[in-house]
Amino acid sequence: MKYYEIHVNSFREIISEYDELTPPELFESSVILLKMSAETQLESDLQFIEWIKTGDETAKIRSDTLIQEAYEYQNLGLVEFQTAKVGIKHYVGGEKFEEPQGVSPQKVVQVAGKMKEQCNEQFRNGSGGFDSNEIEIEWFNCNNKAEEWEIEHMP
Repeated sequence: MKYYEIHVNSFREIISEYDELTPPELFESSVILLKMSAETQLESDLQFIEWIKTGDETAKIRSDTLIQEAYEYQNLGLVEFQTAKVGIKHYVGGEKFEEPQGVSPQKVVQVAGKMKEQCNEQFRNGSGGFDSNEIEIEWFNCNNKAEEWEIEHMP
């Protein structure tokens, strides 16, 4: 249990480093997806620890489900990264390439929903409001980016 405590604390520190990144615009969605993958993996690890502590089989099932979800986010993030890296998102003339096939609409909606949840966690206060107009604008921009991502990636 002591090892897991160290692991969780280290993992949280690593995840917080994603917030310090300032990727070029083409790479932003890959960074978001890779961060979501890491956060979901941490949630899986916490459920796994709960299973070890209590023997609760439902915690083990949640852990297994979450780790699968983390791998899906990771794979999507890697596809986004490779796509941006080789510059195939757009032709020079601005015409858009066809989006990668095999990504389900449900997964796109799920990822966009997770992105919006992160916007709420980052910008809304405990009562669900905003501490300033500037923070509300930042939240609005964050939500818009999530919606744009969803539209761009919908098969």
